[in-house]
Amino acid sequence: MENNLSQINQRLNSKETPEAEKAQWRKSKEETERTLTQLRGKNQFTNHIIPLQDQMKEDPNIKTLVDAYKAKFQKTEIPPVPK
Repeated sequence: MENNLSQINQRLNSKETPEAEKAQWRKSKEETERTLTQLRGKNQFTNHIIPLQDQMKEDPNIKTLVDAYKAKFQKTEIPPVPK
């Protein structure tokens, strides 16, 4: 929706767009902005990055998971493209 809003603004700022079309774009812009304001704050899927506490760092299960993750993705590194 944010991409649509930026495209609408570009069309409104265009000098080639006739006034009749601009009126429709203004109406569409208002509806898009209203929808965006309603959606803000309702995202259930937010990322919260928290540091591991010392007691969690010592946990052997977490350590094995982290080590396995690191080992998996270190092997799949893409070598740099030669120049």
